[in-house]
Amino acid sequence: GPATGNLITGADQVGGDTNDLDGVKDVQGADGAFIRAVSSIDLEGEPVELGEAGSVQIDGRFGTLTVNRDGSYSYTRFD
Repeated sequence: GPATGNLITGADQVGGDTNDLDGVKDVQGADGAFIRAVSSIDLEGEPVELGEAGSVQIDGRFGTLTVNRDGSYSYTRFD
């Protein structure tokens, strides 16, 4: 299955992968925080806006990364 987690909370998604070392919670501040854009070396450093859908899918060399506005993500390897 896919690797899953959350970029903001550092916690895994319900029903996600078995990795329990996903990360450390970020400080969101008084106005809350959300993911607005994603950038990658493979995308030449240009941010990809999440837009109205609130998520973005990026096909990389080895799989697809999906990042959502709430910080949740999944990475699915190509077969």
